[in-house]
Amino acid sequence: MKSRRSASRLTPALKPPAREVRTDTDTDTGAWCTARAQAVRKRRPVMTPDLDARLAARLATHFDLATIAQCAAALADPDQPQATLAAIHRLGMTLPGHCLFSANAFRAETMEVERIYSSNVQAYPVGGRKQKRATAWGQQVLLERQLFVGEGDAAIRAAFNDHELMFSLGVRSIINVPVVWRDTCLGVLNFACPMTHIDAPQMAAARWLGLMAVPAFACCA
Repeated sequence: MKSRRSASRLTPALKPPAREVRTDTDTDTGAWCTARAQAVRKRRPVMTPDLDARLAARLATHFDLATIAQCAAALADPDQPQATLAAIHRLGMTLPGHCLFSANAFRAETMEVERIYSSNVQAYPVGGRKQKRATAWGQQVLLERQLFVGEGDAAIRAAFNDHELMFSLGVRSIINVPVVWRDTCLGVLNFACPMTHIDAPQMAAARWLGLMAVPAFACCA
């Protein structure tokens, strides 16, 4: 029986970041990041055939034929990337179960992310930009193209400068999914959730929705 850390037993949706990284707001968080990673690994279950089957069953229940039809209709809509991102927003409200959703295009020349979709335009207006140069989050998500999962207030506070606004909107965890095409990060989907723990089906669903976003981002790159 192998642990969930075994790369050979994990799908990309469940694979943890390759290394622990510093955050972009704290000046001395290396020890905190390591301690948190160890705590997360201890409470995550060992992957077994039964658990794999339960995960597949839960995803199959959520992403059924009706959902696939919605995805196809959204991708066929000429209003891109808005139609696809709006569909991802609707689908993601059930799983991963976000309370706030946004999508950012990656501007590699300036190492910025620019918001192109927001479920709350008052708090997070379309067109807003964030600088991610020389940040741990930017290195992990934009350059290494790895999923970022932040669980609990401490993780949110350490990774994001706008954490107080996020807390006021009920955010207690987040999944950031890089949208990748031909070995290039085109942007990021941000699923901000009200629960403090993100489980395997939520991560898998977020990754699946990230795949759905690829054509919408690619046509506008």
